[in-house]
Amino acid sequence: MNDKNIHAEDQVDVAGIRAILFDLLRGFFKAMSFAGACIRKNKYFITLSFVLGMVLGYAYYALKPQQYKAAMIVQFNRLSKRTYAEMIEQLNHMLITEGSVAAGRDLQVSPMTAGKLESVVALDFEDHELTTDTSTKVEQPIKIVAALRDINDFALDSIQQGILHYLNYSPYLGTSAIEEEKANQFKLGIIDNDLTKLDTLKTEYNHFLGSSKISATYYNNGANPAEFYAQTVNLLYQRDMVLRQLLVNRLSLVVLDGFKLTDTPKTKSVPKYILVFGAAAAVLAFLIAFMTETRKKVMPK
Repeated sequence: MNDKNIHAEDQVDVAGIRAILFDLLRGFFKAMSFAGACIRKNKYFITLSFVLGMVLGYAYYALKPQQYKAAMIVQFNRLSKRTYAEMIEQLNHMLITEGSVAAGRDLQVSPMTAGKLESVVALDFEDHELTTDTSTKVEQPIKIVAALRDINDFALDSIQQGILHYLNYSPYLGTSAIEEEKANQFKLGIIDNDLTKLDTLKTEYNHFLGSSKISATYYNNGANPAEFYAQTVNLLYQRDMVLRQLLVNRLSLVVLDGFKLTDTPKTKSVPKYILVFGAAAAVLAFLIAFMTETRKKVMPK
């Protein structure tokens, strides 16, 4: 295609583009100059707004409830992870809908203490919530994390004991624990009785061997002392297991490591609130001044 055949409208108008750019730059610098004039003319108003904003920022920080987080590690011995997560969700729902009086009743703490509790969540060791966990293994450790406000005037132990009471002594778990304890006490009595009989039998057998002329290395088919001791070891093992159920695993949840604060309000957030509020107030004051001066310029009296 010959250059002569190119239409004039297809050619780039360099001069026009340069003029547009100059106009944009001229407009930008005029706006900057006008903004600077607005700031100089209203500097006392903007400065006062900045100071008032900082005061408001500090007041907001001082009056805003401070949130803390505490975590404890527990081992669950009954039910499933998902069931405990659902029970904790019910506790959170109660805190929101029924308030501190109802929560305090179920937690067995004062309403004032229950009012410090904002929320509770159950997590695995990878910080995943247990609401979707479908595993059925028991005697596994989990984390319970509580969000608290203003913990200065009450002991963290009260919240810990309250949550444990809520989870351990629900109607089902409370009845189940009582019945299981009765069964284990019965088992322990039988094992102790059998151990007493075995001790008596071993004593009598050793007395018989000592008073007879039979060699101590001779055993007949009727009695083998090695079986006495093997049975004793077996019963002692069973006794230890029952005692563990009675002393360690008798509750649905057992504390492995009590509540420790994991997150506290940082002191460095004070200047952050002051500067953010101050800057926001100064920007708002500038916008008001800019619009006022623009109106005066556009619509002079």
